[in-house]
Amino acid sequence: NTTANTATTITRPFLTFTSKGSNLNMVQELPISKPLASTEVDALISVIRSESVCPYYVDLIPVVEKLNNAVTTLKKISETIQVSLVRNGDAHFKAFRLQQYNTVGVEFRNLEVIPETQRMTDEDISQQSSPTSRLETAMEKELESSLIVSSKQLAKVISVYAYSKPRKLLCGIDHRADYLHMLFVYVDAHSDTVTDKESMSIKLASRSQ
Repeated sequence: NTTANTATTITRPFLTFTSKGSNLNMVQELPISKPLASTEVDALISVIRSESVCPYYVDLIPVVEKLNNAVTTLKKISETIQVSLVRNGDAHFKAFRLQQYNTVGVEFRNLEVIPETQRMTDEDISQQSSPTSRLETAMEKELESSLIVSSKQLAKVISVYAYSKPRKLLCGIDHRADYLHMLFVYVDAHSDTVTDKESMSIKLASRSQ
């Protein structure tokens, strides 16, 4: 009796890059992830085409270097990062360690909230002794917004600051928590004032944990 062991072959889609020269032709196949379902494609298109602004933004520029270093570390821990923004100007970035069933994160406090009319200070939040308790209190009072995004994508977006030198880096979450909106705001070269004519907008779609 002969027993045949059949190995399961997993096929993945790929992109093919072809380079042709007079003496040499090169073909490289790059595996990519599985194709998105039609519902996922529709959701991404909806996010990209959305022209709505978020209820409020926090300016990350004062802490952008520390944030860049923190996110670079967090992406080594988890494929996703939870971003939580609070109306008092606090911002939390948290990664999940599934094997240890705990989280690792960083908190930045008292950032500028734009527009200023959306800023809401709360003594109960500020009196808490730890980032976790402050965020939990903000959630109980419905003063925060959270969503989960790809850690690699977030790291790439934040790293843009190093060579584009924005005056402000605004971070917001839309009212349905469908996407994280990163808005790079620059200054007018002639007047040295912030202008809406020179800006870059990047949206990261929300992901499941």
